[in-house]
Amino acid sequence: MQSVVYVQLMTSRLKIYQFAHSPFCVAIVQAVRAAAIEPELVDVSNADRSEIIRLTDGAYYQVPVLVDGNRVIYESNPDSQDIAAYLNEHYLCGLLFPERTKGWQTIVNGYLENEVEGVTFKVNDAVLIPEIDDVVSRTLIVRHKERKFGVGCVEGRRITELAFFREPGTESSRT
Repeated sequence: MQSVVYVQLMTSRLKIYQFAHSPFCVAIVQAVRAAAIEPELVDVSNADRSEIIRLTDGAYYQVPVLVDGNRVIYESNPDSQDIAAYLNEHYLCGLLFPERTKGWQTIVNGYLENEVEGVTFKVNDAVLIPEIDDVVSRTLIVRHKERKFGVGCVEGRRITELAFFREPGTESSRT
């Protein structure tokens, strides 16, 4: 007989400033939820990051930004894990970064932050960008992606993804 464990999410003082479509933000939100905490999510417009700039006294303009009471936590450099480390220490009891795995985590995180992240962005782009209702936000994100990856990259990924989910030999989609 299997036992069933019910976990009640507790509300918290944690607030996460995010782009809903960002893999960086999704990972942080899920880490918080793994601790049975439901954070307050604040969606930031790609066009207006003034709230983040104010929160960090001009030191940072990217997402995610974690606010825990009076503390504002953000990444100190492009390779940092400052927010995850903070959550690990204060909310996750060391489960996110166990001390016994510290060496190989450093190696694996490098691959996750580069190779895996690049693929994740591409998958997210194709699925989530078309769902952004606000035309200004959607256009700014597409424009940002096109400057980085080339004109038509988001549409190209969407077409590739649609083709991937089609049944072999048919024109119908699995979705």
